[in-house]
Amino acid sequence: MSALLIDTNVWSYLAEETTPDAVAMLLKRTGHQAVLNSMMLTEGLRTCDVAKRTAIVNMMASPHWRKLPADGEAMELVEEVRRLRPEWLRSIPKTDRLHSFRDYWTKVYWRDAKTQPDKVLERLAQATAEDDAEAEIARVQAANKASWPFLEGDLKSAALAANTAEDHPDSDPRSRLGWPTDTPVLLWRVNARDVMWATLGREAAGRLIGYSDKTLEDSLGAYVDLKAMRKDRGSFNRFFLFDIEGWNVPRCWWRGTVEILQLGKRLQNSNGMDAAHASHLPDCDYLLTTDKRFHDIVKVASETLGAPRGGAVVLVEEHPGGWLDALEHALANLPPKRQPTPTRIIGVGAGARVGNGPGEVSAAQVHRETKHGPKVKTYEGPARLLDADRKLVAERVQVFITNRPEMRPEGVRSKYFGALRVLPTTDGDEESAPVTASIAYVLEWRGVGVVDGTDIWVRAVADGGAFASFSVNGKF
Repeated sequence: MSALLIDTNVWSYLAEETTPDAVAMLLKRTGHQAVLNSMMLTEGLRTCDVAKRTAIVNMMASPHWRKLPADGEAMELVEEVRRLRPEWLRSIPKTDRLHSFRDYWTKVYWRDAKTQPDKVLERLAQATAEDDAEAEIARVQAANKASWPFLEGDLKSAALAANTAEDHPDSDPRSRLGWPTDTPVLLWRVNARDVMWATLGREAAGRLIGYSDKTLEDSLGAYVDLKAMRKDRGSFNRFFLFDIEGWNVPRCWWRGTVEILQLGKRLQNSNGMDAAHASHLPDCDYLLTTDKRFHDIVKVASETLGAPRGGAVVLVEEHPGGWLDALEHALANLPPKRQPTPTRIIGVGAGARVGNGPGEVSAAQVHRETKHGPKVKTYEGPARLLDADRKLVAERVQVFITNRPEMRPEGVRSKYFGALRVLPTTDGDEESAPVTASIAYVLEWRGVGVVDGTDIWVRAVADGGAFASFSVNGKF
């Protein structure tokens, strides 16, 4: 049975034409189950037309559908804290409020939305007045939009190049603690860090600023000492920017990546909600939506190298027979389920440089250490890329090679592995050819004298052959 995360817009259309029982019969007959998150219900409650709002809420709050817990993202972070920062954990967990937190968002909220929607809306209005999170997301995206370096709609380039060595838009100098200068970081990590730091700060100062939301205290705070987490800003930054694995925190990855890719489209007020819905992709096999813009963004994110587990996105298009027929047509033409495997995008710039200059490691030393030493090592530098017949493929590539076990992609058995990016040609360079997957190549380090080439086997390519991950065959 496949789990379907059905977007608010689909529920809205269905509510205008049919009943929850009719939809449930269709899903049962086709072997599917619908799952919803509480933010979808919040969107439905904000419908201005009272009669339409009632129909939407009754449709979404039906007991036919499984309601998702609201603490999935927090629990993923708890496990990463347990793995990477055990000193942040509480000696005795405080789970009493966590149980009531889960009960409210999976049961009480849905019941109250049906029986007393005006009171729920009043509480939502108060929370909105206190919490400017959605407005903050809109403000940051508007600021970042001006520096969008790609053509409008060029999401694939953005997905591959969504990294930065700058701490933007945070002007706090402490945000650079633990972040070495000129070290690239994927933007979803910066986004995750900024959102967490801002939310922790608001909750910690709640009594002083009149902020009453205690979501993190009730969920993440059940197991993590939030004061200890905020105490060392450098350790906090490194945790999000470098240490956590995207595969282990897929909800965080999806939310952050979607928010970055939204910059490639016309900005909308619903961006914050859409990114929040995307964070629930690990809870489903398919995400169904009528919003083509949202569909395109999630699809590009899902095809990005390193995308963690999460459902495939499906566009539900209008049907002459109505929206129930549209849903049935979409279910009859579902794509295969996604089958992602753990992959870490290896950023260039984190290793010792290979060369003959001051502070650099000679190619001969690299050869000796990788051949004889079991030590964990990482190297990076410029190289030329040749095919197996020693014909030039690219005059200049930036290469990163490591044997660090935490970076090892699933299925890689060679001692060393890495990534390369084909750099733009300069005057006098021959035009580069695209790199192809499942092909043997040779790397020649540039500017290091006569050294044997490094044989590699390219495993995956992206960005039209400009980026590749590979295994090292043999030794340097």
